[in-house]
Amino acid sequence: MISAPAANSVAGAGRRLVAGLIDMVLSTVALVAIVFLVAFVMASVGASDQTIQSDQSNWIIIGIWVVFVWLYSALLESSPAQATLGKMALQVQVADAAGRRISFARATLRFWTKVVFNTFTIGIAFLVAAFTERHQALYDIVAGTIVIPRGAMVVAAAETPLGTADPTAVEILRARAATPTEAKSPMSGKRWDRALAALARVAEPGERPVAVANALVGPSPMVVHLLLGWLGRILLMKSALLWVTDRRVILIRLSNWTGKPKGAIFADPRSSVVLFRVESRAIWLRRLDGAEYRLNYVRKPEARWISQALGAPIV
Repeated sequence: MISAPAANSVAGAGRRLVAGLIDMVLSTVALVAIVFLVAFVMASVGASDQTIQSDQSNWIIIGIWVVFVWLYSALLESSPAQATLGKMALQVQVADAAGRRISFARATLRFWTKVVFNTFTIGIAFLVAAFTERHQALYDIVAGTIVIPRGAMVVAAAETPLGTADPTAVEILRARAATPTEAKSPMSGKRWDRALAALARVAEPGERPVAVANALVGPSPMVVHLLLGWLGRILLMKSALLWVTDRRVILIRLSNWTGKPKGAIFADPRSSVVLFRVESRAIWLRRLDGAEYRLNYVRKPEARWISQALGAPIV
């Protein structure tokens, strides 16, 4: 008896690779069939051997094959099965971020970005799935899709909208802010003011700020830069602000371009968030549902500040 997949489980890169290889074999078989079909049709209408073997017939074959592969992928992934034959064989399916069936338009976007990215990155766009939080390839990130085991339940909370940063609320938070153990605050000046303003937009009445850090949420920056350079930095890394208060741990997404707060990725009670690893410029958090977040490029004083607030990491 096959057990049901765990909630929020996603298909690993290896499983997806095997499914892709099956689809590649099927598309190759389709190409051979199209070659014979075009040759048969052209011969039936009296075309010469020279015409059949010309570049014109080759372009017709390629055109028909590309349309076939596109429709094969987009129609099946947007169908109730949510999967190509290769994915069906491996018991995985394509879904949006909330686990729902995707539209034909989104499936088409996913297909063509897959073609473009895999062609220009020599397959690296797919290998990114081994390093991202939800095993998303680069084209999944662009199309807003995930690949999950068949029947998996996705319980992905949407970002919490932010309220208005009332200047009075900011001053109240400033007065309540806990004094860091270090002589000088790890975050000061304009950065501290912006951090307080962001917290004011999601703070609860009476909540007291304890520690804060700026970070980039995502996979290893070194891996991102080695594989995809600036494109990976834009698509795979999210600018964020991590706040620890006396009640909650709050991760606020910031605009990668302007640094302005966009939404709360999560705002959980402190007891449900574990700091399980700390390095010189990176910290790892794990939520109660098992979701993990790697926060990169955290300044060393801020990393110590967060570590002190949440306690020693559990390795």
